[in-house]
Amino acid sequence: MAVDSSGQTAAVQRVVSVNRFKTALVLSVRPRGSTYTAGGRIDLPSTVERKQACTGTVTVRVKTRGRTVLIKTGKLTSRCTFSIRGLRAKGSRLRFTAAFAGNSYLLARSRTVSPTTR
Repeated sequence: MAVDSSGQTAAVQRVVSVNRFKTALVLSVRPRGSTYTAGGRIDLPSTVERKQACTGTVTVRVKTRGRTVLIKTGKLTSRCTFSIRGLRAKGSRLRFTAAFAGNSYLLARSRTVSPTTR
């Protein structure tokens, strides 16, 4: 804000648009009886606050030999973690893909892993 000698003021506002931030998706899949549990977290850049960015959904897709056999969705917690239980999938060569849909602060990311051995 600027003030001249006669007491008049002037102000200028400027709108700045910032691109969404890249992030990392960490995923681990563990057997739990006859089902699997997929869990992980979103690693935030240091410039983004958890309170703002830890919202959204994560979708876990289970494939075997290229065919999708199961899809389940869960929400991110306030600590940017997720856990999706009860993934009941049979077959060999199971591949689990977690996809974070993104939000107004973070770009969408995905990660594919094989489960740990029983």
